[in-house]
Amino acid sequence: GMWLVFSKETGELIGRAGLEHREYNGEPELELGYVIGTRFQRQEYAKEVCQRILGIAREITDFPRINCLIEEENKASIGLAEKLGFVWEETMDLQGKTMKRYIYSFQ
Repeated sequence: GMWLVFSKETGELIGRAGLEHREYNGEPELELGYVIGTRFQRQEYAKEVCQRILGIAREITDFPRINCLIEEENKASIGLAEKLGFVWEETMDLQGKTMKRYIYSFQ
């Protein structure tokens, strides 16, 4: 599920991040999602929390990979996914939106 993200310095709520179950081609998989408040973006918060979530997923799940779906125009999230080690897999239509699907492999 999604977790709340708080600033270590102030304790202020700054966003949410986590893993959700989704099906791709009829198979269950995990998807990483994150939202960080505008004034906290570009300060490495999303990178730090997502790295920790990926580490937890590696330790406690049997999934070989994690998916990340990002709207085509969201260059900041695409950049973050790539910094985290996600690799572009495909472009797809999801409920009328063009999404880029990135994969992070544990193998």
